[in-house]
Amino acid sequence: MLPTSRDEIFDLLKALGVEIHPKTTLSTEVLEGRLRKALDCVQYITDVISTPGGGALDLHGVEPWTCGDTYVATRRGSLGEAITNYTTQKWIPELYLNALMDLRQTVMSMASHFDNGCTRFCLQDENKECAIIIRILKVFEKHETVPVFMVFYVHGTKENPKGIEWIQYQVRQGSKEQPLMGVTCTLTEQQLLPRILEMNSKRVPASYTSKRGPREQDFTLSFILPVGPLDSKDLGCLNINDGCVVCGKPGDKRCASCVAIYYCSRECQRADWLDHKSTCKTLKDATWISIRFCVVPPDFPSGGAYSVLNFKGHISGRPNQIPKAKTSTPKAPPNTQGTKPFIVKIQCNGSNATQMMIYDRRRTCDVLYLKSKEDAGEVAKFDAVARVVGFNTAWNGVKPFCWARRTGEWQFDLALDKLPNQDVKW
Repeated sequence: MLPTSRDEIFDLLKALGVEIHPKTTLSTEVLEGRLRKALDCVQYITDVISTPGGGALDLHGVEPWTCGDTYVATRRGSLGEAITNYTTQKWIPELYLNALMDLRQTVMSMASHFDNGCTRFCLQDENKECAIIIRILKVFEKHETVPVFMVFYVHGTKENPKGIEWIQYQVRQGSKEQPLMGVTCTLTEQQLLPRILEMNSKRVPASYTSKRGPREQDFTLSFILPVGPLDSKDLGCLNINDGCVVCGKPGDKRCASCVAIYYCSRECQRADWLDHKSTCKTLKDATWISIRFCVVPPDFPSGGAYSVLNFKGHISGRPNQIPKAKTSTPKAPPNTQGTKPFIVKIQCNGSNATQMMIYDRRRTCDVLYLKSKEDAGEVAKFDAVARVVGFNTAWNGVKPFCWARRTGEWQFDLALDKLPNQDVKW
């Protein structure tokens, strides 16, 4: 089915959680690049390859999988999904509504069948327009809890039915061979998985070879990793546009009302107005309060460890990588915004919290806001921010977005009465 039309790329990006302006003039090549990066993020490629752009999968010294069921090891999720499942009491996701969720279920389904001895799969849509044939060769253990499924695969269509001879051969073999497992796979999902397989095929080291079976001359060697939702950092990077929101060119003109959107020209601003005006929030009359922040609490032990749950951070069986506090005096985060307003996310754990976590889209400013123990004025400020957080989240784990502007090395202002649109993708 590859290549894909421009409109289909938009749909695939949206299914992954990446929203691009519908009137953008970004080239199809640039959009394809954004899609490839998103696909690397949903398979957490950096778990196994430190340089995904050009690196190869290192299989030196890697052992076959011995860490229990691969089905359990392929499950990926986020705290947000867990909370949603709990509140709705819907523990099994509805299929065929979102291509990424379908892909996640397909990978877990193949893992489950593999645990029961099945290695041959035919992934096909209900109308049998296209099919992906996969044979699992071996599963390697990477970093203890990341299974790497080495596979042969081929992607066929009605017009170019690659793999049909292989299927006919499997049927003729009958019970002599392992069963051929059929898996329903939507057409949109078949736009995602072949891309991942194609990208990963170029990462298989030249030293790794596997014997082809009968009728597998058209098959390609690749690998499959667990698939899950984009985490907050990836969402921020993939949804950000540092240039004109319409065309992507360098933009030095801001919307005068909300100062959040950049344009390169009046023409692009006029083209975007119908879409932008419903979410445009003016900062003209905003009331700003000044707060001081830190990167670690003053009484935090040197070399101690700290961890923060993120609503969109992905959950798996992997060991947590908990950051360590540095022994040297912490440095203030860099000021990448100058004096311009920018959006931050605020995390406050309950109405009686004594600290908040505040960070920007790229996590270049990732700080703590502590409640004063003595200064009544500072206590009042903290409580004011906490009320805004509580009012906009009902303390359900979702964190609100707020306008901020840097006013000092350890200080910035927050606009609590003029909140930006809360439907922000990170």
